[in-house]
Amino acid sequence: MSSASLFSRVFFFSVVVLSLVGSDSAYASPRQDKAPQETGVPKRVIQMRTPDLEAAVTSRVEPVCPAVAIWAGVSGDVAVRVLINQQGDVVSATSIAGHALLKNAAATAVRDWKFKPAETDGKAVKMEGMVNIKFPTLNPSAALMGKVEDIDKAKAAVQGNPSSPEAYFWLATAYDDDDQNQEAVKAFKKAIELKSNYEEAYAGLIELYQASKATADVLRTYQEAVENNPHSLTLLTGQAKAFSDAKRYADAVEVMKRAIEINPDDFNSLHLLAWDYMQLKRFDEAVTTIIEELKISPDYPGALHNLGWTYYQMKRYDDAIATYQRIINLKTPYSGLKAVNREMGLALLQLNRLAEAIEVFNQTIEMKGDVASIYCGLAAAYLRSDRIDEALESLKKGVQERPRDSCVHENLGFVYARMGKVQEAEPYFRKAVELNPSGIQGYGMLATALRQLRRDAEAESVLRQGIKTVEDNTQLRVMLGSLLTKTRWSEAEAQFKEALRADPNNASALNDYGYYLVERGERLDEALKMVQRAVDLAPDNGAYLDSLGWAHFKLGHIDEAERCLDKALKGPYKSPVLYEHLGDIYEKQGRRELSFGMWQKALALKPPPEVVNRLKAKLGTESPNKK
Repeated sequence: MSSASLFSRVFFFSVVVLSLVGSDSAYASPRQDKAPQETGVPKRVIQMRTPDLEAAVTSRVEPVCPAVAIWAGVSGDVAVRVLINQQGDVVSATSIAGHALLKNAAATAVRDWKFKPAETDGKAVKMEGMVNIKFPTLNPSAALMGKVEDIDKAKAAVQGNPSSPEAYFWLATAYDDDDQNQEAVKAFKKAIELKSNYEEAYAGLIELYQASKATADVLRTYQEAVENNPHSLTLLTGQAKAFSDAKRYADAVEVMKRAIEINPDDFNSLHLLAWDYMQLKRFDEAVTTIIEELKISPDYPGALHNLGWTYYQMKRYDDAIATYQRIINLKTPYSGLKAVNREMGLALLQLNRLAEAIEVFNQTIEMKGDVASIYCGLAAAYLRSDRIDEALESLKKGVQERPRDSCVHENLGFVYARMGKVQEAEPYFRKAVELNPSGIQGYGMLATALRQLRRDAEAESVLRQGIKTVEDNTQLRVMLGSLLTKTRWSEAEAQFKEALRADPNNASALNDYGYYLVERGERLDEALKMVQRAVDLAPDNGAYLDSLGWAHFKLGHIDEAERCLDKALKGPYKSPVLYEHLGDIYEKQGRRELSFGMWQKALALKPPPEVVNRLKAKLGTESPNKK
């Protein structure tokens, strides 16, 4: 039968999967970009004091003072942050303080230095710290010594040295400090034009674009910067983060892998790479990467949290629970601890360990802090335990405490609908749509409720609005197609086709399109193939098995039809039409007593009036045309 034809089937049967978990962003574990400060963990990077780091230099390249700096009389120290690998080579050097005219020269020189490798427990490790590069005064009578304002000095430097990239970089930073951003952008671009591998100028330009949220300019500039500085760890990691922020996770993965080749065993890079794998649903690779993180920092809660979440997504619920419990057992401060408890409750719920899930959700509610959908998880556990009154009360409390959470409104509406109080459910579904207009669940639930209330025109309007608003609207198209089948078949068919164009393996679209073709007696062989594909994608789905059996019945494959419907009845899915179909099969086989039994079971489930009339006609107690 159509997966959209019954109120309980469309969205509510899988409450945990859709409404309880909520959006991916609400459920995903928090992103931790900072490396943990752990104790008792083998150090992969030693933080060095500046004197000790400078004493470890074995080969030093002196910086070349830019001509414009000599002309301007600029001197002083530049602080350079440096990362050195186990072989003593400089992996990354970034000037973080000093005069703008000197920064690039300082970092460029340090990148060619060599250091004596540091050791921990007899093994070479990376080093990180600051070194100071001194630039003496080489021109005491320089032209700019008496100037006061940096912008004036920088402008004079550009006028006196029009081909100097450092002069334009200085001017850009002066404009930036004075919040003249457009002028700063022009000057940074000119510096890059004069020196295509000017890493500091790229960094300054990117920072301005990021401040103005010009994502396309950020990505374009990073691409150009990396092309001209292919071994810059700073630019590679920055580009990967920018891709990730733009939700271009596949690009982020490829760039971050390049950064890790340059700087292996880096906790931050591994953490971000794992995050990107998680967003791509490449869960096996995410697990492998997180395990590498945990070799560096075995008890870091952020990495463990991501591992638990990934196991949950892989349906490895026992592993997820064990990982979440490991975080709880650490008894260390962690901002995501309430989310950890909630997710552990959801994993227990998936394993049908209902009493434990209820206990965990209630404990989570008592914890300080806020996290989405706890009340929804608790309500789901109560519902599965047939404790509907407690589910109702928990969601009412959730609405009071989290009035802006669409999940509690959706699920409170669901509980009312399950209790047969569809009119009471409707306002909660409407509120869910208001609170989360980009979420598919609210539209689907509201439309289904309106259909139950025989307000099909309103249901159609809701679905069309959802299709306009929701990015991934395939399921709403399936629902709209099902709604239109009786009155506007060509429009209905167009919706099914569009859904399958967007997602050729959408089981619901395959099932519903095929089922309605069967109901119309059209293209039965094609319909059978579509429904069979739906069953192949979801072998235990009772609605799909019903559709498959009905298609076989219409094609005269009576034994195969009976086999499909018998399998459907063995699962949790029960519907009046399923029993009606099986009754029709028994009647075709001449098993009249069994057919009457199935039709009576269908009537006992209180189907819609049109189905009641049809069943009574088959039982011989009422005309099928009686209103």
